[in-house]
Amino acid sequence: MTYTARAALSKAARTKITAGICIVGTISLAGLVLGIINIYQKNALFSVIYLLACVIGLAFVVIKINTVVPTFVATSKHTLWMQNWKNGVFSFNVRFKPAFLCDFIPDKTKVDKVDFSKITKVMLGTKNFLTRNLQNERFSREMQALAACNPRCGRLLKRLDLLYIETIDGACYYMSVTDFDPAELVQVLAAIEAGCPNVQIKCNSREIRKRMTQSQ
Repeated sequence: MTYTARAALSKAARTKITAGICIVGTISLAGLVLGIINIYQKNALFSVIYLLACVIGLAFVVIKINTVVPTFVATSKHTLWMQNWKNGVFSFNVRFKPAFLCDFIPDKTKVDKVDFSKITKVMLGTKNFLTRNLQNERFSREMQALAACNPRCGRLLKRLDLLYIETIDGACYYMSVTDFDPAELVQVLAAIEAGCPNVQIKCNSREIRKRMTQSQ
């Protein structure tokens, strides 16, 4: 697929995540080696501790790898594409029980396709900004449901930047664009603006607004 504009995690965010993957991956391998050594030495307690640390570390590596590549928002000639997590926001399975392990269970991805001709609202900002400026009950319910999954989800939701799209039939699509490349986001928003000239784009990010003004 050839896109006219595409936005994904910034290079700085990818570098930071990659560094974390390398560090935790190295520690996990060390835990595996130490666990095997303790098995041979018949030290059951330490072998279990090291192997458990290895498993947790590898789970962290898997989910961090899962956050680097999959999500993006893009435009083609007449269409908006949003590749996102199935829960709409988080890279982990928010409904996994017990809740303290949900961070280590990657969520599945989905692709939403929206024709420009159907778009009526475009907003980019925090959850609080969106809920203050929207009257979409479905969006409000889904945000409340995500926040209620566990206390950490509620805290994270307050800090995330979300892209929100609403269509003429009342459907809504949203995804986290936290740490996305600002210049790429502006290109996507500009493509949407060109394809939907009657749709006003609202944003509470000064940097994005400034970049959009400069690009005009």
